[in-house]
Formats: sequence, C-alpha cells, structure tokens
Amino acid sequence: MTPRLWSLSYSPWSERARWALDYGRAPYRKRSYKPLFDELALRRALGRWRGPVSVPILETEGGVLDGGLAIAEYAEAHGEQPVIPPEQRSEVLRWDERASAAMSAGRMCSLVRTLRSPASMAELVPPNLQRVPGKLAIARAGIRRTMRKYAPVTPANPEDALVRALEELREALASGHETDGVRHLLPTFGYADMSIAQILAFVEPPKSHLRIGDATRETYRDGALAERFADLVEWRDGVYETFR
Repeated sequence: MTPRLWSLSYSPWSERARWALDYGRAPYRKRSYKPLFDELALRRALGRWRGPVSVPILETEGGVLDGGLAIAEYAEAHGEQPVIPPEQRSEVLRWDERASAAMSAGRMCSLVRTLRSPASMAELVPPNLQRVPGKLAIARAGIRRTMRKYAPVTPANPEDALVRALEELREALASGHETDGVRHLLPTFGYADMSIAQILAFVEPPKSHLRIGDATRETYRDGALAERFADLVEWRDGVYETFR
C-alpha cells in the first residue's frame, strides 16, 4: 500500500507535511481534502468522532499518522534522505512546537482579515456553491466556525506571538548554519526549517506550493510585517529555491 496523504492545497500545515515527504523522498499519493464535505470520512479514518479534526493525515499500512511532525517522522523512517536526524531530534521538536504556535497565531490574524474581504470569502466558496444565493454568508459562517475551532490552540495576542516568533527566528538564523549560501537552523537542513518557514505564509505567502487566489493571498499577507521582516521572507524564498 502506498501511503495516502490527505491535505489542503492552501494550508501551510499541509505544505510542511508534503515538503517533508518530498524532501525525504518517501513515496506517497495525494488526496485533496474538502472541509465540511469530507469531515465524516476524515473522522472515520482517524476513528475520532468528537472534538476537532484536521489535515494533514497520512494513511499507512501501520495506521493513520496525524499532523506534520508524525508525517515527517514517517519520512525520516521510510525515505531516502534525512528529515529529522536522530542527533537533532530534540531541537527539531522544539522548533516545530514554536512554529505550530506561531502558525496558529498567523492563521487567526489572517481569518480576521478575511472577514473584511468579500473577494477573499468568495474564493473560499467551493465551485459547486458559487452560484448559490448568500454564498458569502456561507463563507462567513465557515470562517467563524474555523476561528472557534482553533481558538483553544491560538496564543493570546496573536500578532504579538507571531512577531516574537519571527524575531526569534531572525536571531537563530544569524548564528545558524549554512548550505550553498542559504542559512538553516541546525547543522543540516531539515524539518525544523520546513516547519518554521511556514509562519512566513502569514507575512508574505510563497509564490509556489500554496494554491491560493489573489484575494486570499492578500488576506494571508501582513504588509507591515512583510516590510519589517523582509530579510526573513528573502530567507524563506531562498530555502524554497534550494531545498524544495
């Protein structure tokens, strides 16, 4: 059985899982997840009938792996190239935890901006509902549902939390390591960098690997932070060019 990755094309959480599998050269096939429509199937796959569920997940012969870190560990165990070298594991886990918190903060900031953008809300409506009267009300309800779903894992003062993570990343890279002129956090490039790079999706989305419309791109983007942390945006783009 070839493992099957359930993912969202526009999600930084899904992107770091795809990147880990691709970089590790671990075989997998893709399944595109459609929120609301596929939630019952996702709950069935996870065996979790209560509480929040989300992607990415990876269906394997040994069971279902839930979340980017578990998927990256699978890539490390079954791929051809190191993703989480054992000697770096504790540091990788530390950076992944920080990345997850900062990504949650960035997502909340982005969702707030989305509620103020009819064009972005329209892009979120599935194609089969684009002609339905009141489609923006549907989108608005979905966004608010998402905000409630992830409120428990979102840091207080989300923008402040995102800024602190960006400042910490900048400081760590200044004294970090380098391959082919591109800095990375640990002695070898790996999942720590893939994970922390995703927080920049909520500063300036990457030009590739996240499938988002023009209006949604603007709601992901924070113009003030993009200017303040232009060096980190440049670093992320360099990491993609070299390692993605």
